[in-house]
Amino acid sequence: MRPLHKKLDRATYAHDKVVKFKMSQRSYEEDDGVPVPIPIMYRFYHIGRAYDLHQLKNFSPRECSAIDFISMNLLIAELEALRELINDSVLNHYGDQLIDYVKRHSIDSKSRMILSA
Repeated sequence: MRPLHKKLDRATYAHDKVVKFKMSQRSYEEDDGVPVPIPIMYRFYHIGRAYDLHQLKNFSPRECSAIDFISMNLLIAELEALRELINDSVLNHYGDQLIDYVKRHSIDSKSRMILSA
C-alpha cells in the first residue's frame, strides 16, 4: 500500500500499468495517445461516480471502450470542472493531457477515441 503523501506524486505511478486513450480513425505514427496509470483511472472513475460526471463514471479502468465526438467534448467539460472541484496535482496533470489531446485531435464529428486497458 502506498503512503498518502506518495499518492500525490506522479513519480509514484511511473511503473504502473496504463490505460491508453488514442484516436481511432487517424493513423498518427508519432501519436502514442495519452497513457494514464490504472490507479489514476480508478480515481477518475470513482470521482466521476461521486459527482455524477457521466463520461468519467463510464470509464471502467479494466475495460475497453470507444468515445464519440460528443462524448469527447463532454469529457473536456468534466475534466475542466474536476480541476475546480478537487485539488489533486496528479489528476490535474493527466486531465490536462487528455484535454490537450482531445482538443488537438478531435477535428470533426466523425472523430472517435479508443480507451484500451
